[in-house]
Amino acid sequence: MFLGIDKNSYVVYEGGQKWGARPLFPPPSLFSIAIAETPEGALEALKKSDLFTGLIFREDVFDPVSMIRRGRLYQCDRGKGQPAQCDVAPVDEVEIKEARDGNGVVVKTLFTYQGHRLASWNSSEYLFAAIGQRTQKGSSCYSYNVSPKKGKKQKKGVRL
Repeated sequence: MFLGIDKNSYVVYEGGQKWGARPLFPPPSLFSIAIAETPEGALEALKKSDLFTGLIFREDVFDPVSMIRRGRLYQCDRGKGQPAQCDVAPVDEVEIKEARDGNGVVVKTLFTYQGHRLASWNSSEYLFAAIGQRTQKGSSCYSYNVSPKKGKKQKKGVRL
């Protein structure tokens, strides 16, 4: 599955690059994410990461009681130059007119991502993920034990 972000309007698109992508409304919650073998390593990697060049986490469900986030992991599509030209469905009146005059889609410049599986990581025993969110008050990031192996689940919140 393909995910694309228009850096100018921050509209998020989902679909295929070859047959066009559709805009997602309401837009999903996207977070920078870093994965490492220690919580500290994940937090350090997160400080150096960028939403447009690294791994991102698309939150599908958040349970505020248990503080568990469920979602999908995407990796920056390095096979294509970033940003890339993609065919997408029109969003506003100007784009609808442009799509009618063309082949039904609009060509946009998007930062593109492909689905990423956590199982592809080579790890000794445990993996930790640090998820970050930038706000007007600063940045927050949390580290989670995301190992597919059995172990004690940990969550460690840090305010940057």
